[in-house]
Amino acid sequence: MKDKLLALLNAKNAEKTALAQRADGVDSAEELRSINAQIRSISNEIETINELIKIADESEKREKEREKLVLVAQNRETGASSEEYRAIAKVILKRDITPEERALVTVADNGAILPEEFVNQLQLLRKGFPSLKKYCHVIPITGKTGKMPFATIGTNKLSKLVSGSAIPEGSKVTEDINYSIDDYGKIIPVENSLTDDEVVGLIQNVITPEFAEASVLTENDEILAIITANADAVSGATSYEDVEAAMNGVLPSLRSGLVTITNLSGYVYLKGLKDGELRPLNLITTLPDGTDVFNGRPIIVMDDADVAPTTPGDMIFYVTNLWALVKFFDRKGYEIGSSKEVLFNYNQTAIRVLERFDVQKLDDRACKKIEFTKPA
Repeated sequence: MKDKLLALLNAKNAEKTALAQRADGVDSAEELRSINAQIRSISNEIETINELIKIADESEKREKEREKLVLVAQNRETGASSEEYRAIAKVILKRDITPEERALVTVADNGAILPEEFVNQLQLLRKGFPSLKKYCHVIPITGKTGKMPFATIGTNKLSKLVSGSAIPEGSKVTEDINYSIDDYGKIIPVENSLTDDEVVGLIQNVITPEFAEASVLTENDEILAIITANADAVSGATSYEDVEAAMNGVLPSLRSGLVTITNLSGYVYLKGLKDGELRPLNLITTLPDGTDVFNGRPIIVMDDADVAPTTPGDMIFYVTNLWALVKFFDRKGYEIGSSKEVLFNYNQTAIRVLERFDVQKLDDRACKKIEFTKPA
């Protein structure tokens, strides 16, 4: 995020400089006032971006501290954990293993199921990326395909029972969802000359952080596809107040899981808004756990490329209850396997890490898209 903020800062500074140069050659007082107003607006944005860069710097420091904790945890591994990783390294490199090492590894589909410690480290590193999954309804499953019933929130009521009378039949309030788990993976080339210990370090220090980032971004893509396909566009929107109005208009039964999703440009816009006295409106506040909140609900900031407006330059926001909208079928466990044939000509082994999940849509009543041109 910091790189994008710096690029945005440079662009705004260039825009401000161009306006200042334009002002030097203006004869009309009215046009000069207009240019000065634009310069003041851009100056406010620059001030906001500088504040966000400071926040990004602090976030980087926290991330480095988190990585240090992971390394400390790795250095404090028990002998059993180290042996488990070493056994996995031998399996994926197709090397001879002892019966004791084979007992340490769970093998499935010619691959090794990664140990719980890997999963714990992966989850720790995933916290450094904006994940939409944690706001969805996550359902652990064991099979590849199936069907599961879900209740529609806000339509359920109990019937009053009267002695001697038949129990009233209620309307159908459940919907069956079919799921089919897909495999999502990442290929990492490894030199065949690496020792077992070097492969253990590779799993811990390269594969784990790379897969953590790729895992979050892939899940986000699938979830965003459901959001964008089912969002109702709010017509006539002109400012952040329309985003608040969309949130306030959500059914009471769906408000508790409400979130706002925007891109970096939308976030900068909200953070930079000021009142008539040029005092910050403080529309976004940060909770002690680091969660950003807008209008009393979490706001999630994504990359501009992932959350893009229909018209370039417009502000875009999605207001949705992800728990109601997205059912995330999660097949637990990560599998690691390898192939020497794929990269044979390069004298490398291709290591593949897989996760398995599926996402399906259920209740889209609280899913709105608000897009508008940034006010001058």
